[in-house]
Amino acid sequence: MLKRSFAALAIASIAVATFAGSAQAKPPERSEVPVFETFFDSDDGIVAFWNIERDDLCGWAAGGFVGPPPVVQLIPSSTREAGPSGELVAQYRGTSSVEIWLLNDPDNPVNPCVDTAGQDGPFASGEAMGKGADNDFDNDGSRRNSFGVNGQGTVTDINGDDWNLNWTFRNQCDVDCEIDFVSRAANVNLTKLGR
Repeated sequence: MLKRSFAALAIASIAVATFAGSAQAKPPERSEVPVFETFFDSDDGIVAFWNIERDDLCGWAAGGFVGPPPVVQLIPSSTREAGPSGELVAQYRGTSSVEIWLLNDPDNPVNPCVDTAGQDGPFASGEAMGKGADNDFDNDGSRRNSFGVNGQGTVTDINGDDWNLNWTFRNQCDVDCEIDFVSRAANVNLTKLGR
């Protein structure tokens, strides 16, 4: 089993309706959103793209991130008001494609596009279930903001070997995530099956 320390870049894009300020709890608002995740493990020399293909992400980035993210599919999501201050809680969960690319320079990661430039294709690909949650999505500062993503799935590499992939990222900040951001969990596991 490969379990290493890593640097991580988690990108998530969720379009959420704004709630008017009633203190009474409202039922969750359900929708489908263009959410995706990308993260890397420098020790294992990989970068993963969940619910977005590497080439589509890099084309979108090169164009200045104009328009919605070019995701593989929209992912089911819900948002709801919680607590007396009406904090907005958001979560998503869905199964989609995942690509694993090799880092060009694992010791000096820059971003997912630069780190994989010039390669013919992914090292491995498959499907994974991904989910994310944020207990203060609108970041109104009324309570400690806890948010993160996790997922798991199976990918097949270019040699036909299967691998189990799972990841977890959990973060917190008390008031302002620009000032007091703390990573509580950051793990990526890539395990070759059949060993």
